[in-house]
Amino acid sequence: MSTSNHVSLLLLLVIIMCFNNSTFGELYFHIINEKPRNVLKRGAPVVFFSNFVPRQAEMTWVRQQPLHATFNLYDPNVEGDNKKIYWSAREDGVYHSLDNVNWNKNTNWST
Repeated sequence: MSTSNHVSLLLLLVIIMCFNNSTFGELYFHIINEKPRNVLKRGAPVVFFSNFVPRQAEMTWVRQQPLHATFNLYDPNVEGDNKKIYWSAREDGVYHSLDNVNWNKNTNWST
């Protein structure tokens, strides 16, 4: 008689990218109340796995007048059964996508 110790892990793939770094001086991303703080660079997305726990994140655009954008990194009411979510920092705010093709503006930059 054999027994199976199969464990099912549910992981969420999160991809954070900078749409056009030439317009951004320094651009940072972090999950609120967690470390590390990541630098976003054009062509080098921040990619990580997460569990399906709702969390807030923040992006900071460092310039003469720093700008911030706070958003729900993972929201089960928005993400549904998707296993990948994408975020993109752009000049007019932070965008969200479930497929890396169709983007919706999630939040504006604020001071």
